[in-house]
Amino acid sequence: MDSLLLTCDDFHINKEIANALLMAIGELSKKITTNEPSNFFKVIMVPVISATLGAFSAFIFNRLNWSMQNKIANTTKSCEGIIEIIDTLESESLEYWSQRRGYKNDTEFQLKERKLIYGLSLLKKHIDILVNMQTSKPWYKFWKANVLFNQGRVLSDFHSEIYDEITGGLFQSKCRDKDLNKAFNISKKCMEAKSTLSEIIYLYH
Repeated sequence: MDSLLLTCDDFHINKEIANALLMAIGELSKKITTNEPSNFFKVIMVPVISATLGAFSAFIFNRLNWSMQNKIANTTKSCEGIIEIIDTLESESLEYWSQRRGYKNDTEFQLKERKLIYGLSLLKKHIDILVNMQTSKPWYKFWKANVLFNQGRVLSDFHSEIYDEITGGLFQSKCRDKDLNKAFNISKKCMEAKSTLSEIIYLYH
């Protein structure tokens, strides 16, 4: 969880690029206007160049800002989707493991098992989408220590752990007692994962 503190660096990368470009363009414009140009250059070209540089800098800034806002929106939507899947998985698995299974309710439990396996598959798919959506960016290889790298590892570990916890033990056994210990562990892992995702949403805003 400590790795989440690195998000600020990753979050401001577009802003830093935009500021650097604006400073560079400003310095160029300053040099052009402070030199001793000819009358024609001073009267005609300097305003044209200054206006062009200003328009270009505004375009670059708006483009980078749009990219950053789009990234925030997509990340938030993806995190919220994963939280919904975890909520469903938690609810279904708690119901599954907090009840005794016998021959009388075998059909009901078979249906729950299929739902849980599908939910775990869906969870992995959405975690992969979230991680790939971020790590496919061109600058990612220069930011391997950023929070997205760590978040991806945390979420991937969570999927492996929750998969083993839900489908382990006497899962799919025809007769078994309820396992409240397992139910508690599942709930705990789900709460930790949802907390991580909530922190990602918060830090991206």
